Amino acid sequence: MESQKEFQERFIRLPELQKLLPLGKSTIWAKVKQGELPSPVKISQRVTAWRYSDIVTYINNLKPKGGA
Repeated sequence: MESQKEFQERFIRLPELQKLLPLGKSTIWAKVKQGELPSPVKISQRVTAWRYSDIVTYINNLKPKGGA
């Protein structure tokens, strides 16, 4: 029965990623190239998306600016 509880990965495209991160398209791609943001997955020849779990992990690991 444990196989029924398996996590099913969700993918998000660039417009949804921009809603989660207040960054422009060029900045997102620059951060991917620099290794600051997780790399997207090529779903098909013309479709690229990010694993939602990778983005959640990235957001959770961001350090607050000017905090304690």
